[in-house]
Order: sequence, then C-alpha cells, then structure tokens
Amino acid sequence: MKKCLKDYNADIKLKFNGANLAVYTSYIYQPAPANAKRPVSDDSQNVFRLMNVATGSTPTSIKQAFKEEGNLSGWKTDFINNQVFVGDVLEQTWSLFSQEGAQILKDQKWPENGKSKFLNYNPTTKTAYFLDYSAGEISIIANPIH
Repeated sequence: MKKCLKDYNADIKLKFNGANLAVYTSYIYQPAPANAKRPVSDDSQNVFRLMNVATGSTPTSIKQAFKEEGNLSGWKTDFINNQVFVGDVLEQTWSLFSQEGAQILKDQKWPENGKSKFLNYNPTTKTAYFLDYSAGEISIIANPIH
C-alpha cells in the first residue's frame, strides 16, 4: 500500500465504513524543534482519504492548504454521518464534503470561534449542529446556513 500521509506529528484518526477505511487528520501549528517534520503551509494537506481495505485503492481524497500564523492555525477534520468536516483554525471557518469528496458547504463561520465540535448538517433544514462545551456547560448550537 502506498504512503498516503506525510511523516509529521499529526493527529490521525481511523474509522471503518463498510469495506472502506476512512483516514483523516488534524494538525495545530505549534513551536517545534528545527529538526521536527511538520506540514508546509503552502502544500495541500491530505485531510481525508477513503481507502478500500481489500484493494488498497483510494476512491476519495480531500486535500486543502492552510495558512500558518502563530499557535492558532492549522486544521481539524472529522468524519461523522458520512460527512467530512474540515475546519480552518486560523480563519475560524469550516467546509463540508460528502464521503465521496463532493463539496456540500464552503467557508462557513465556525461557531464559538472554532472551539465547538461539528455534529451534523441537515440539508433539508439547512442547519448545521455543533456541540459547545464551555465553562462546564454542554449545549447544542443550531447554526442556520444561508
């Protein structure tokens, strides 16, 4: 199987979905030793791949580039309900893709300045749902999409 992720200290998550394995990454730029490998902000990063376990093929690959500015930049990716959430930490925006890689939403404002967790998007009501946990309180944010 060919290498699908660059060699750096990213948060890598795996989730089986039928005969496929979803591989998705998150990374927050932070101070690192000069010899540490880290993503180059000008390069598109593999934020999501859907891989067929039996054949090793990759029917879906989502790549995106992210700016690096200080300690508050990078990306967060999640795979929930066959939807791929990709959050840009610096810009505090998010985009949503189907597991096949089709873009559903682009550059939406991320509730709670990027500190909330994506739960689901309902295309019928055009509402995205996020989980907010601040000050010891848990709440669900219903975010209408215009």
